[in-house]
Amino acid sequence: VPGSRWISTQSSFQSWASWTLVDFRVSVEASGTSASTQTNSDEPSWTNLARVWLAAEHFLRTGRRRLAFAGCDDMPNHEARWVGFFSALQAAGHPLDCIVRWHSFDEVVRGIRADRGKLDGIFFAADWLTIDVCNLLRREGIELQRDVALVSFDNTPALHHAGLEIPAVAADRAGMVDRAIAAIRDPALSGIVTLDVNLVLPAHERV
Repeated sequence: VPGSRWISTQSSFQSWASWTLVDFRVSVEASGTSASTQTNSDEPSWTNLARVWLAAEHFLRTGRRRLAFAGCDDMPNHEARWVGFFSALQAAGHPLDCIVRWHSFDEVVRGIRADRGKLDGIFFAADWLTIDVCNLLRREGIELQRDVALVSFDNTPALHHAGLEIPAVAADRAGMVDRAIAAIRDPALSGIVTLDVNLVLPAHERV
């Protein structure tokens, strides 16, 4: 891709990702960061790991040190997203004592109220969690995105409608549907899924 910087993660992240990602590349482009990966469709968690890796990479690339993971233990996939986020930071040599994990909605809110001034970045494990937490804090006069860098899992119109112009990691769901239809038409394509995941930056952060 012209003007992009390609980074191979197959070797440097092999210790944690080789069991999930067969081929994973990251590019930093004018519109943000994107990745493409090919994997056996029997492994459902690969896209979670690809996206949380992009979130971790974004925080590291922008110099964020003290980070928090906001998730809910009772929600599907949040544990896998935490494992991917933590493992990516660990593999990059990030100090583990600079990473905080919140396990529930209430814990996220309490942690932000108490510690947002001590944090450089927060990764939300779901867009609905990002929106609900930020809306609750707004009613208390706290505009979280002004106090700390945020990244949300999933990029949906709801984030924009909620007034949250923040980076988000998204999968090309339309592309996934197209590939699924292609696999139905051509059995030779079944078992292999190639899907793009992207770090979508708000307009004011694009270079």
